Amino acid sequence: MYASAGFVTVQINFHGSAGYGQNFTDSIQGQWGGYPYEDLMAGVDHVLSSYKFVDPRRLVALGGSFGGYMANWLNAKTDRFAALVAHDGQFDMVSGYYATDELWFIEHDVGGVPFAAKDRPKFERFNPERLAAQFKTPTLFVHGASDFRLSLEQSLAPWALLRRRGIPARLVYFDNEDHWINHAGNSVRWYSEVLGWISQWTAVQPNTGVFRK
Repeated sequence: MYASAGFVTVQINFHGSAGYGQNFTDSIQGQWGGYPYEDLMAGVDHVLSSYKFVDPRRLVALGGSFGGYMANWLNAKTDRFAALVAHDGQFDMVSGYYATDELWFIEHDVGGVPFAAKDRPKFERFNPERLAAQFKTPTLFVHGASDFRLSLEQSLAPWALLRRRGIPARLVYFDNEDHWINHAGNSVRWYSEVLGWISQWTAVQPNTGVFRK
């Protein structure tokens, strides 16, 4: 879909993902904003050094679920992207813990519980909310009303943060979806919103080749 719209499309199999065995998947424990972030940055650097037709001024990043968390973490850690898309992503590691329907994942991956004094630093270490003052990238947030894994405030909060700070942001809310988009009509709307957003922030001025940002 993105390639057909003219975008160079890159998907990086970072630490924590499937494909390289269970140890590779489990390596994300205590490293949500560590190894995966480093892999993504290294992957982008490789693409930019290997394919000169890729414009470093016009990069965008998209993610859903953990990828949505990573979009928020990218917003806190780097300004190399012209725009971001965060679908049902975690913004606050602490409030997200108390609102989820699935405690096993977060306790397993972070290594504890936020109400234990000895564990609280683990939750704050890679907490995007802790670095809210560093958010600076225009972001599209997407959330489903029936997402019980990550409740609405995990998208509403960073949207409000960016809006309050005068940074462009958009929130798309599906009142009949859960953690993913399951209805055909909503899928069309989702792709329209996402493609529209990333096209808006990577456009060049007609007949000049000058990047709009």
